Amino acid sequence: MTKGSFSSRFQYTPLVQPKFCTMLFNSMVFPAFLLVVLCVYYCLKHRPQNIWLLAASYFFYGWWDWRFLFLLFVSTITDYVCAMLLEKFDVEKISLKTTW
Repeated sequence: MTKGSFSSRFQYTPLVQPKFCTMLFNSMVFPAFLLVVLCVYYCLKHRPQNIWLLAASYFFYGWWDWRFLFLLFVSTITDYVCAMLLEKFDVEKISLKTTW
């Protein structure tokens, strides 16, 4: 590539840590992370397990690039609100009215 080419000027460079600290599924850090997450998970009861997995997911994705955490948080809130609305309304009753 030449110095002034389009791809060199607009290349995405994430704010990542050095190679030895990146946490990918095939890295050396991931098995330790998974071991800690699973040990804590099995020590908790049902409701705290869900909260723990959510926090661990945020930590995992935040380790890769913290800028995407807001998008993940908005997606989580949107899914939760939609699920609560679906639970509030009787879906079978509504679907029977809309069928012919």
